[in-house]
Amino acid sequence: MYVIGLEGACCSGKSTMSIALRKHFGADVAFITPDYSDLTEPQSRPTTLAKTFDEAVTSFEFYLNIERQRLEQVRSWHGSIVIVDRTYHTLLAHAYAVDSISNIESFEDLKRLSDGAPRVEPNQIIYLDAPRSILIDRAKLRSPDLPLVFHHEVYLETTQHYFKNMIKDVTPIVVDSSASPDRTVASAIKYFKVK
Repeated sequence: MYVIGLEGACCSGKSTMSIALRKHFGADVAFITPDYSDLTEPQSRPTTLAKTFDEAVTSFEFYLNIERQRLEQVRSWHGSIVIVDRTYHTLLAHAYAVDSISNIESFEDLKRLSDGAPRVEPNQIIYLDAPRSILIDRAKLRSPDLPLVFHHEVYLETTQHYFKNMIKDVTPIVVDSSASPDRTVASAIKYFKVK
């Protein structure tokens, strides 16, 4: 089984890309895991921007439990390709960004917690990158209730830094997603190692 992880800021085009990739590879071959937010009710989610170390750990553990559910879905799939709409690296990038904003210094502890947890391991990561102004414009149209922190300048810079510089096991392929969805998909498909 080949696991493709799609990453990027909110409104960068991950859902559009996952649908296009499933069409490209074939619905009988490719399976799309639900995003973390699709597997939870809004009122049950912990705070988006932790202000204390304990809040950061509680939030991280909550999403690691969801990652376990996603792993079970992947394990039960009998096709050859899985498309993961956000990987556990999203959790780590978020923790890294929150540390930068809140100065709570939880990232290294949360990274160790993640290292021991059951999780979906991607064979390849596509990081969809777009300028902040485009992400904000898309969010206004598609997700007006999106927490503002997800497009905060420091948040975006630190999550981008994580994806472009801190992942050791798989080198993310960065794709400009500021173009039309068709052009973005065409740009990404040429990088895939699966046919």
